[in-house]
Amino acid sequence: MALEGESAAGSVGAGKGDKAKEKVEQGATKGKEWMGVEIPLKPAAPEEGGCCMSGCAVCVYDLYLSDLEDFQLSLASARKAIMARLDALPAAEKERRMKEWPDELGDKPGEGVVGKEGGVDAKREAEKELERERKTLDPTVRAFLEMEARLKAKSKDR
Repeated sequence: MALEGESAAGSVGAGKGDKAKEKVEQGATKGKEWMGVEIPLKPAAPEEGGCCMSGCAVCVYDLYLSDLEDFQLSLASARKAIMARLDALPAAEKERRMKEWPDELGDKPGEGVVGKEGGVDAKREAEKELERERKTLDPTVRAFLEMEARLKAKSKDR
């Protein structure tokens, strides 16, 4: 999974910055911790111009979608671990801690799309996030990505 601030495409290849990148990946950019559970960092979207629009077999947006799915699964695991710790607390303490729920965890369990145990449909949530990201793109890139998605769906149907 790409780290926040690092595009999915940025995690591929070799170069001078690899040593610095390794240093960053070794702990300097770990997610926030709450109740003894690390909250994963959301992957950064591909940079503007990151898609070359040449019909690559694996586009930077395919990698980003994969990173988003991994992120959603990790986030659901973190929520579940936190809920298990909260459930072990006395009711008043649990209620107090729930008021401190970090924004990085998204909706509280039982709210929005999050189940009472903290789980979500990671693939669906990742696709919704990718769709929100696509809406912010240049119209030409957005049209290209939509065409590519239709072609991939059509080839799967055959």
